[in-house]
Formats: sequence, structure tokens, C-alpha cells
Amino acid sequence: MLIPRTHALDRLLRPFYFDGRSAPQYDSEQESAWQPRVDVEEMDDKFVVRADLPGMDEKNIEVTLDDGVLSITARREDTREEARHSGRLRERRFGRFARRFQVGPEVDAQAVGASYKSGVLAVELPKKAAVQARQIEIRAE
Repeated sequence: MLIPRTHALDRLLRPFYFDGRSAPQYDSEQESAWQPRVDVEEMDDKFVVRADLPGMDEKNIEVTLDDGVLSITARREDTREEARHSGRLRERRFGRFARRFQVGPEVDAQAVGASYKSGVLAVELPKKAAVQARQIEIRAE
């Protein structure tokens, strides 16, 4: 079943790139190309962005909302051991990443909050009261 999306949700689902190209742009040479998986949901009263960040210390995660851009940045430290190995397979990524999402004017920037539990970052972006859908009662005359 397809779920209809609103224009506001489409804006959040479209990553925000500073130069308009289809490839992510990084702030510096030290940001790596790894990107955590995210889910974005729209509810009547808010948007929720969830990012999988397993094994990260919450002190290394930063969430900002500035000029309509939600930014999630973090650094995962490399846990390499200096011991010599006869072989190694490394699939986990280390280093810095940044994810950015453009949010619209319907988000109440002063009420945005974030929590981190069991390796999942959840960012709640409440909608302003005037934007929330409501049922209109019809009076019989």
C-alpha cells in the first residue's frame, strides 16, 4: 500500500545539498563518505527523524537546526588495535559524517528535541499549532 506524502515530508526526505548536486557535500577533508541509515516519519503534530548510530557515544553526536536546515553530525572513533594480524576484514566505517535535511516553516524550531537510546538517535520536530490538521465539526441547522 502506498502512503501519500505531503510536500513538507518530501522536503525532509530530500537530503539538503549545498550546491544542488546529487552527491553529498562534506564540510572538510576529514568527513568520511559513510552515512547512517535514517527513517523520516510525518505525523499530524510532528516529524520524527531516526538515525541508526550503533556503538556511538552520545557525546560525539551533534544535532543542530539552523536557518531551516537540520544537521546531524557525529564522529565514530576507530578502534583499531596495533597488534599484527594475519588477516582482517573490515566492514565498519569510522570517522566523521554529516546528514542534512531542509525543514519548512511549519516546524516549531524552539520545540525541537532529540534523544539517543540503544544506538538510535530520534529527533522530534513538532509542527506549529496552525499547521496541524484538525477535524472540523459540522453543525446541523
